Amino acid sequence: MNTRLANELWAELLVKSGRQWLPVLTGSMSPLIRPGDLVLVAIVDVDCISSGDIVAFWRGGDIVVHRVLQKRKSAGVTLFREKGDVTYFFRELSGVDIIGKIITVKKAGKTFRFTSSFGRVATTGYGLWFRSTTRIVSLFRSSRFRMVKRTGKPVSRLFLMLSRLFLALACLAWITSDSGSEGTGPNPERATSTRAV
Repeated sequence: MNTRLANELWAELLVKSGRQWLPVLTGSMSPLIRPGDLVLVAIVDVDCISSGDIVAFWRGGDIVVHRVLQKRKSAGVTLFREKGDVTYFFRELSGVDIIGKIITVKKAGKTFRFTSSFGRVATTGYGLWFRSTTRIVSLFRSSRFRMVKRTGKPVSRLFLMLSRLFLALACLAWITSDSGSEGTGPNPERATSTRAV
């Protein structure tokens, strides 16, 4: 079965059930979500999505799981800036392409809920941190400070690395505070084998 058809069948199951487990195949959201992890995608209204949330969306025929950096309206259309946690670039995304919001991650027998108190704080905190980091990076890119170097790389990359460190520390705190809890929804072992980029 080709990937596009499998993804469309998975999306139909999601529409019928309201939420569905999706296996992740790439490392664009590491260290929080790694290849082999399962994410629980829930259908939500785009107005409920904010900076820091992780969403699943269509890009061509693939399903992509990335973080929302910014949300804005333009000519009555909701637009988002999205980015993988390990990538250096972001893309613009229309609200109509969003499939759902990631509410739970299952990895190595442990379940982490973004809907828990700590999950909401960690996600919101990371979103705020990343938004401020993005602004600082844009200052370095648009001024004479761009030439400032650290270990042979632009300083703007330092801020991106610090944001990854922040996420890794949040994940570590999350693992120690929420380990052993069980997930909600259907059995993740019966998840469809669709592709998340």
